[in-house]
Amino acid sequence: FHPSGKFVYVMCELTCEVVTCSWDGDTGALAIKASTTALPEGGKPNRKDHSGASHILCAPDGKTVYATTRGDGRVVCFSVDPLNGTLTRLGDKGSEGVCPRHFH
Repeated sequence: FHPSGKFVYVMCELTCEVVTCSWDGDTGALAIKASTTALPEGGKPNRKDHSGASHILCAPDGKTVYATTRGDGRVVCFSVDPLNGTLTRLGDKGSEGVCPRHFH
């Protein structure tokens, strides 16, 4: 969940997509707004050896979202549009480990 309570980010393990959804806490309605990949340009998901996506985290200030991809061992950073919650990829960094799953 985004700290504003207006957006939810869903990490799709097998496709490595990050789906941005709007959230209405009063009604419990969740609606898809956009989708972006956590993989580098031209990257394709690969289910071999648990190489999908694993974890997603929204920063406490709501300005960035982080996701991990196990196949290439990366932590991906996205900026958050404050008006609609959509994500723009900022870059990625190696996790310096193998098959990252969880982080803080």
